[in-house]
Amino acid sequence: MAKINGKLVPTGGGDSIDLLMDTVVVGRRPSCDIMMEFSNISGQHCRFSFREGYWYVEDLQSTNGTKVNGTRVLTKVIYPGEIVTIGKRPFRLMYELPQGSLLVPDTFVEDLSIPLLRKAGLDKGPTNHSRASKDIAFDPADFLLQGDID
Repeated sequence: MAKINGKLVPTGGGDSIDLLMDTVVVGRRPSCDIMMEFSNISGQHCRFSFREGYWYVEDLQSTNGTKVNGTRVLTKVIYPGEIVTIGKRPFRLMYELPQGSLLVPDTFVEDLSIPLLRKAGLDKGPTNHSRASKDIAFDPADFLLQGDID
């Protein structure tokens, strides 16, 4: 009998899905390990990986995204009892942490609300300049010639 490393429990009710393998791909395609035939689930939507006693989820460039506790993520460690939303389908991931384990730092959390150029420091975002200031023509020579010149 295969060892169950955890299970996905639908929060709205229904049958839970046992996680029997260390890597599980979820999606609409028949080739996926867990097939979900819903229009808001991508062909290959996300991948669950069980590493050193912890489950991780990785979004596979899905259209509707993968969320953990309501925050859209690219890759993230998932702790027991947290809610993973695949498309619009929420599941509670249930599993046992390894004995004596500590929480793994969330080094893989990706805040998708910040544009990549801004994260890289190449775009400072919108400025506070008003439109009126852009419409005023300014010639530095005018400024220099306005004083009393004798």
